[in-house]
Amino acid sequence: MAWLNWLDPLVYSTVTTGCPDPNFVTPNPPDTTVQLAVSEASAILTRLTSYLIHPAGEAVEDFKASPHIHRMSPNYLPIKEILQVWRISLDNGLAQEIVDPDWFQHGNAIYFTRRKVSVLSWYRSICGCEPFSDELLRLRYSFGNTVTQAARRAALYLARQLWLSCHTGEGECELPERVTSVNREGLSYTIIDPQTFLDMGRTGLPKVDLWLTSVNPNRSRRPSGVWTPDAPPAVNRNFRPSPL
Repeated sequence: MAWLNWLDPLVYSTVTTGCPDPNFVTPNPPDTTVQLAVSEASAILTRLTSYLIHPAGEAVEDFKASPHIHRMSPNYLPIKEILQVWRISLDNGLAQEIVDPDWFQHGNAIYFTRRKVSVLSWYRSICGCEPFSDELLRLRYSFGNTVTQAARRAALYLARQLWLSCHTGEGECELPERVTSVNREGLSYTIIDPQTFLDMGRTGLPKVDLWLTSVNPNRSRRPSGVWTPDAPPAVNRNFRPSPL
């Protein structure tokens, strides 16, 4: 999910020339490598920020529903609207929608009403049926945009370097080179593989890494949270960004 609209004159001019120009005229046809650079920079920074920075979109997440669940805590914040809540049988794929007032939203979490804390008692007393032997609760919701101006600058700078790596002669690319070993006149030495920067949660670009340090100082791979038996983490998720 791209953080920026690559056809925006400010974005296109920054990636291709290094200088933002609101009066820039995008060529026809546009250079699709700009789109690839912006998309790849967005994907890299989304992961390195532990999914805390992202454009607005819609997500679907599954939560283990047995034997006891009280709360669901989605990963993409802030939550704008809860669209649907379903219970899904893993045995036969049967789905049943759970509607208001069986649940309510409080802050960035979804709680079930007091009578619905226990899945087993819920289905027996409220639905008049036995619970599925193995099931999930599926949540579909929309979330807001968290791409700040600092995030925008970091994404543009990284996209610029990715674009330069594909266009020699347009400027000097600052991405670390992929040279890992050298052997000359019997002397061997090794240079750190630049891929280790990504393994360490960084890009190798000081301007971008400084911003990443302020956003994700502990280099977490996923959003932090407190998980309890009555509020399990999501076991599966997918998303689609809102149109730019």
